[in-house]
Amino acid sequence: MKNNIKFIHAADIHLGSSLHYSGNYSTNIRNMADNALQRAWNNLIECCCKNEVDFLLLAGDILDSDQRSIKALDIFIDGCKRLSEQNIEIYMITGNHDSGADFDDLIELPKNLNIFSAKNPELKKFKKNGRERVNLIGQSYSGHQERDPIFENYIFPQNELLNIALLHTQLEGKNSKYVPVSRNELTAVKKVDYWALGHIHQAQIINHKNPAVFFSGNIQGRDFGEQLQGGALLVEFENKKLTDVQFLALSDTIYMDLYVDITGKKIKNLTEMMDLMVSKFKSAFAEMKFIPDSFKNNYKKQHIQIVLLRWIIKGRGDAAEILLEDEEGVNEYLTKKLNRNLNDKDGFFLTEEIVNLTENIFLDNEMENKIKESEIFREIDAVKNDLLNKEDMVLISEIMGEIWQLNDSSDPHYFEIDKNLIERLLNKAEFEILKSLFGGR
Repeated sequence: MKNNIKFIHAADIHLGSSLHYSGNYSTNIRNMADNALQRAWNNLIECCCKNEVDFLLLAGDILDSDQRSIKALDIFIDGCKRLSEQNIEIYMITGNHDSGADFDDLIELPKNLNIFSAKNPELKKFKKNGRERVNLIGQSYSGHQERDPIFENYIFPQNELLNIALLHTQLEGKNSKYVPVSRNELTAVKKVDYWALGHIHQAQIINHKNPAVFFSGNIQGRDFGEQLQGGALLVEFENKKLTDVQFLALSDTIYMDLYVDITGKKIKNLTEMMDLMVSKFKSAFAEMKFIPDSFKNNYKKQHIQIVLLRWIIKGRGDAAEILLEDEEGVNEYLTKKLNRNLNDKDGFFLTEEIVNLTENIFLDNEMENKIKESEIFREIDAVKNDLLNKEDMVLISEIMGEIWQLNDSSDPHYFEIDKNLIERLLNKAEFEILKSLFGGR
């Protein structure tokens, strides 16, 4: 007899938090942005119902804080009740953000919500048509960090059921504050068919099968460090064989970096600069799918309503002097005009920030080549490559996180440094060196 199982794997909902934006937008736009997380959560519930899944997996950080928000908890419970009406079970672990949340202290929980214990790994069984079909093991966080390798005690019984394990982890290895475990250690755990992971905010395929190991990512980005559409994974098994994993886009609000290079462009005034930026946006937006790379061939769309834009203008040319003549006034002018020109019936495209990395230093090709071959620029390139190394990025994030924690933050990754920020800082440093050596604006 076939044992077909279909479920959705989601994590990092962060209900109770809000999107980061600074623009002085209309009340309508602010309300839409402020409710983006709730819409993504509602879209997740709707996808569970439309796809007639057997159950929903939630791999931690469902609430943004263990400081209880009645509104966030009510939104969460309402979604669970809607699934209960469709006989859809929910299996959930807490993560580092919601570890201390007493989900049943203020509001009675629906019976379809199964929360794993924080004391020890717990085994739960899913029944379908009166028969046991799936073993599920998980352990919730007991605090804001989990330094114990709790996965080592995930032991499945001796039977032929589908085995699913839930874990909230950074997947960094020995020194992690969020369950120290490596990819190889996870794949070595016996009898697991599917690892449902949470904590990393972008959907990733860690291992395709035997066992399948996936991060679902978050359901809605909240700042420029999370620029793709958030979503969840629709997973299908036939007996113990993984047959399909599809990314379901859930968020309708995204953050987007746009790079505009003025090199070689004859720009006489701000009107021509704005025309260049509008043209760049239209071509970039038309080409991008906003879906994690691993799932670009297997996903379901979600219409985008709001795009929050950060422009990075770089390169050398006449426009550099125009942009710097009254930088604050120029940015205000461009922001106002761009917001007016880009918005249409399909959505709101809003400029949050304009970052000027342009240079009006003009060198002939021979001189420029000599500069780039000099020892000082070789050293800059070496530093740049080192800092963009993944391990160094993690170390920098943790160090800055610990500094931020002195300001009563419970999450050492709250002050996150991303690759784009480091690249911008390095480009700025390179320009300042060039300016001091060879003159310029």
